[in-house]
Amino acid sequence: MTTVLDGLRSRLRERSAVIGVIGLGYVGLPQALSFAEAGYRVLGFDIDAAKPEALRAGRSYLLDIPSSRVSALVSTDRLAATSDFDRLGGCDALIV
Repeated sequence: MTTVLDGLRSRLRERSAVIGVIGLGYVGLPQALSFAEAGYRVLGFDIDAAKPEALRAGRSYLLDIPSSRVSALVSTDRLAATSDFDRLGGCDALIV
């Protein structure tokens, strides 16, 4: 019998899980990028709508993260961002 946890483990192993990262500041954005670069689809959340807007445009707002790194992940659908917290349910795992 397959459980919900077995399904999650399988999606994590296969890198098909959607990872949600809450807060896209100096800690959250690098975490989101790391998960996306590891092959996961990442949905970042922030209450400051300007941050998701910049990321969706492929722009970084942190000095030590080049926009080219962000845009590469956005263009391959590995990284998305929103200020709509109703979308939390679409994530398999959440990083706070």
